[in-house]
Amino acid sequence: MLERTSLSKADCRKLIQNCFHDLSRETDFGFIPSAGDCQEIEEQRGLAKEFIAAIEQQVANHSFDTDIGYRAATALATRGVELDKLRGDVALDLVSGVARALAEQQRLFLHRLEDRLASYVATDPLFGTVGPICALPNTDPAPSPSLSELTALYLKEKGASWTLKTQVSNKAKLRYLVDYVGPDVPVGSVTPQQVRAFRDAIREMKIERARTRDLTVQGRVAATGQTIDVRTATLIFECAKAFFRWAAEEVHIPSNPAKEIAVKKGEKPRTRPRRPFATNEIERLFSAPNFAGFKSRSQRFKAGGLKVDDAYFWIPILGFFTGARLGELVQLHMSDVHLDGPIPFIDINENGAQPDTGAQKRVKSAAGIRKVPLHPDLLTLGFAEFVARRKKDPRARPRLFWEVPFGADGQASTVFSKWFGRLLQSVGLSDSSLVFHSFRHGAQDAFKNAETLQYVTDQIIGHADGKVSSSYGQGVSLEVLYKAVRQAKFDPTVLKTLKETGGAK
Repeated sequence: MLERTSLSKADCRKLIQNCFHDLSRETDFGFIPSAGDCQEIEEQRGLAKEFIAAIEQQVANHSFDTDIGYRAATALATRGVELDKLRGDVALDLVSGVARALAEQQRLFLHRLEDRLASYVATDPLFGTVGPICALPNTDPAPSPSLSELTALYLKEKGASWTLKTQVSNKAKLRYLVDYVGPDVPVGSVTPQQVRAFRDAIREMKIERARTRDLTVQGRVAATGQTIDVRTATLIFECAKAFFRWAAEEVHIPSNPAKEIAVKKGEKPRTRPRRPFATNEIERLFSAPNFAGFKSRSQRFKAGGLKVDDAYFWIPILGFFTGARLGELVQLHMSDVHLDGPIPFIDINENGAQPDTGAQKRVKSAAGIRKVPLHPDLLTLGFAEFVARRKKDPRARPRLFWEVPFGADGQASTVFSKWFGRLLQSVGLSDSSLVFHSFRHGAQDAFKNAETLQYVTDQIIGHADGKVSSSYGQGVSLEVLYKAVRQAKFDPTVLKTLKETGGAK
């Protein structure tokens, strides 16, 4: 992504014209109604005209709905530009330009309804310099690289912006595609029929066990046992679709063979939505031996007399009172915790590499980089004393929670997430909709019940609302955020339970 807040007018024009070029390639093949249905053509013509009119109105008013903002952000992201990191006026120009490109795309669509072959000259002067668009395909395409070569290039180019976890995961997913279609097959020769067959095959693969780990796709289909979850199959297939989309955008192949292919109808993954902990579940969780006293460090889920206020004690409590993501908390450095001023807060940022691995700290989005005031109950429970002891500890490192190791994917949050799942199981909280992220949902409810303004909640939680106006100004002051945190209606059960069990320091 481009690490700058401003672009020149020439840069903006070029970006917008490139976006229009991509959009025109999607549309230039035209529309063919089923069985030559003239009524269907009229319906398409009417929808296109309505869309153009709506876009022109938004451009004229310099005000864009959420859908246009999202489509602009997505289109620009493929060109290496993060919209929410740009200066407000530049972001507005780019959103306006992409909106005009979307309108021009629909004019091209209308043109193709009338004439599928004649060249098209853009109506909008912004795209007049792009040149006429010809529907005739290239009859002598250049040979495309093999599937193994291009997937390797894709992983190399895209991997620079991925976490180690994502790199490992996507490499494994694409290995299924290469295995099924064939490593030496030219990517340009892959047909939609092959992509569809691949989709159907992975849906029939059996759950990975030691005996199936080294099998091919066909081998795992033929193996005995339970088939993989629809969600798992969907993630594998979506990775393949992303690869083909990139290959077409970078013009490694003439068209995207996976564009119109999705998970089979009726087979979309059904996952139980995450939910906040109920009061009785909070009491059960924070009464666990991990907080009240455990047998030994290797037996934290068995009751005993040992009490240690370490990462495994504090991270769940911080998650409850801040609504922060697990990855944001587990990667905190000592320097990210500010307790000496009038407003205690943690600074969630991407500054500084992790000392254990050298990996960079990562936050999910630009909105995730923020300062989160700490609720008074955290200080009542002894968080400030914990941080002070950590700084004096001879084992001290830059990371606040240094005892949480990094997993094979390079992320400490993966290790802690698995441990937290075992903690929930140990106290009988086996509902799959309860995870660490449930604290985030609970925090949202705490702010809603205090009637906190949504944009204040979003800044504390680290949510982006998708509005262009959000890129203006510096955001809500720390003082206002702190007032909202103090007034939030957090369930008092955590404080009460920890005091009763002696978990508070």
